[in-house]
Amino acid sequence: YFNNITASGDISLADNKKLVLGDKAGGDGNIKHSGTNLQIAETTGNIQITNYKTDGDIVLSTDNGSGGETPYITLDGGDVSTTIHTNITASGTMNVSGNISGTTDLYIDNKVGIGTSNPNKTLTVVGDISANTINFSLIDGGTF
Repeated sequence: YFNNITASGDISLADNKKLVLGDKAGGDGNIKHSGTNLQIAETTGNIQITNYKTDGDIVLSTDNGSGGETPYITLDGGDVSTTIHTNITASGTMNVSGNISGTTDLYIDNKVGIGTSNPNKTLTVVGDISANTINFSLIDGGTF
């Protein structure tokens, strides 16, 4: 065993060889390349990614479908905000809390409930509605 290892160049591990971390037999966590994918594994606690730079960001980027890279999610330490740069697709229930501001287009293929988790119409509102002006248009041009 070594107390410290200092390297002035690269440290290379062959595919499927792990950098094992922690005191538990077999390690508490490890990093390896499978030959296809980079894998980070943790067996004892959480995986934490922290940027200690003042006002620093954490940016998750990947291929943009055209051979380049693009950011998909930015955790902005200066603005204390999270920016999702692409569309979101949810296969399960998606709960949103907080304020939604700015220009927002919301496309929903099914039923929307405000104040209810079980809407029975395309839009179901349980509670009061407050507005300065409400304009209705019917798709068929009819009146109500």
